[in-house]
Amino acid sequence: MKAKNLSLLLPALAYSKELPEPTIREILKAGESTPKTWKSGITEKFHPDSKPSDYNLHSILNFDENAHINNPHPAHRVPKVADGDIPANFDPREKWGAMCPTLFEITDQGPCASSWAMAGATAFADRACIQTNGEINHSFSTQDVLECCHGCTPFGGGCEGGYMPQNWISFKNYGVVSGGLYGSNKGCKPYELQPCEHGDYDQGETSYPSCDSFGYAEKPVCNLACSNSEYATNYQEDEIKLDNYYGITSHLVEDIQKELMTNGPIETTFHIHGDFLTYTGGVYYHTDGRKELYTQSVKLMGWGHDEESDLDYWLVANSWNADWGEDGFFRVKRGHNECSIEGTMYTGNMPGWEIAH
Repeated sequence: MKAKNLSLLLPALAYSKELPEPTIREILKAGESTPKTWKSGITEKFHPDSKPSDYNLHSILNFDENAHINNPHPAHRVPKVADGDIPANFDPREKWGAMCPTLFEITDQGPCASSWAMAGATAFADRACIQTNGEINHSFSTQDVLECCHGCTPFGGGCEGGYMPQNWISFKNYGVVSGGLYGSNKGCKPYELQPCEHGDYDQGETSYPSCDSFGYAEKPVCNLACSNSEYATNYQEDEIKLDNYYGITSHLVEDIQKELMTNGPIETTFHIHGDFLTYTGGVYYHTDGRKELYTQSVKLMGWGHDEESDLDYWLVANSWNADWGEDGFFRVKRGHNECSIEGTMYTGNMPGWEIAH
């Protein structure tokens, strides 16, 4: 099958040459005989007769994350929350959702590997709202991050992946403007790449066109001006900056929980195996046994315990539209660094935000 113009998935390792690579349909069939508690199926997001490696046109900037930065990242100061005060379940939409509508927003990358920009912009928007007590309560522009993030894409590819830590450094030093979803006409710079599906097969009607019809998504040119002619505020006045950024490297579940419940969502990375392309719900954990890895930046939001599977989980927002997974979100097994979800995290805080230390 011809490789598709899909930038959702970013390859880190190749399949073994000793075994033929299964199609998504074959992965699903094999999964039916593998005991698991999460739900799987064929979705419009991926063609069932394609292979995971069909979605590999773009390369992740995947190496030592400190290699391209001159100075060490600031250390993470764990909020002073007693372990006994960590609740069994935490959903930021329940705590802050009434004043922060961005917590409910699910994005769509379209034909672009922009998860690094989307997860960063949406996590920053959530934190800006939470930490200003709702004074700032609008979406931040992924388009602006793709165009103008300083040092995020040194190989010239905003739609070929980006550096997650440099994203947060740019938020601190240069800021980001407002901007809604594609077609929303909200904010300074709405997202310019149309949502699309990647299945392109006869499984019923979809409201989105095929991603293949758009061709290759080039890196946009940085423009320090609002693209929305109806937006009244100019670019420079619209910019919002972080006060500080930091990486979370302890990998301790309790430290991550304290950060989420005190300061808001976090940008992290998630290594995608072939069976994740069949995910439709439940608490995911890798089962298909393949070594193939793709890396997606996602927004880590909260946690809980699923009674049906008796599994602890993380609540995660993806950028594959609300018609995927659990209304655009997914849950993944917590406490075992499943698919490296607890491995590489970056975030930051707003000026004047008092952290409980």
